[in-house]
Amino acid sequence: MEIVIDALRRFNWFYRHRLGLLDQRSPSPDAVLPEEDQSLLTQTDRDVLPAYRQDLEALTAHEKRDLVQSLARIEHLLAPQTPADVRIRPARSGEVSLIAARQSALYAESHGWGHPLECLIAETAAQFLRNFKPDREACWVAELDGLMAGAVFLTDEGSGTARLRLLHVEPFARRRGVGDRLVQTCLSFARDHDYERVILWTHTVLETARRLYARNGFSCIATAPHDLFGMPLQGEDWECQLHRDTHVA
Repeated sequence: MEIVIDALRRFNWFYRHRLGLLDQRSPSPDAVLPEEDQSLLTQTDRDVLPAYRQDLEALTAHEKRDLVQSLARIEHLLAPQTPADVRIRPARSGEVSLIAARQSALYAESHGWGHPLECLIAETAAQFLRNFKPDREACWVAELDGLMAGAVFLTDEGSGTARLRLLHVEPFARRRGVGDRLVQTCLSFARDHDYERVILWTHTVLETARRLYARNGFSCIATAPHDLFGMPLQGEDWECQLHRDTHVA
C-alpha cells in the first residue's frame, strides 16, 4: 500500500512542480523545499491521503502494481529528461512471450511489418523457450523505475558463435542508453562463456539500431535483399569478434 501511495505522491508532486507551485530547483518529492512550500506539501498530503487509501483498498495487488507502473510511465513520457535508474535482469516466467508481442506490435506500427514478421518473432521466441540452454543462452529485460523498458536475447549458434536476437527498446525509454546496456550485457555474457564472436541480423532502414551496433563493436559483413515481411528490404548480417581483454568504451 505504501509503495502505491508514494507513487501517487510523486505524481502529484510532478504536476505541482510543472505548474510552478513548487520551487523549480527541487529535484524530487523528497527534496528540502522552502518552508512555505514544505508546509503546503504536508497539508496537501494530509488532505489527499485518506482519499488515496480509500480508493486503493478496492484494488488487488496486481491492480496496484499496474497503477504504480502507469504513473511512472506517464512521468517518463511527459518528462523524458528526468533521471531514472536502468536495471538489467534475467527475464521472468511469461516475459519471453510478452517481449515477442511487444516487438511485433512496435515494428507493425513503425514500419508496417505485420503478420510475416510476427510469425518469425513468435517462432524465434518459441524455439528459445523449447531449446533453452541456461549455461549458454539468456534473455534479459531492461527495467526503468520498475517498467519493462526493453529486452534482448542471446542464443548459441554453435562453433563458438552466439547470436543477438530480438533487441528492442520501448518508445518511452529511448535516448537513455537502454539499448547500449542491453547489447553490452550480451557481449559480456558471450565473453564470459568463451564465445568467439556474436552475430546478428538487421536491416538497412533501421538506422538507429545500426548506429547502436556499430558503436558497440559490430560491423556489417554482408547484405542481401528479401521480401519476407511483404515488402522489399535489404537485410544485413553484422558481426562482433570477441577478445576477452578488449571492451568497447
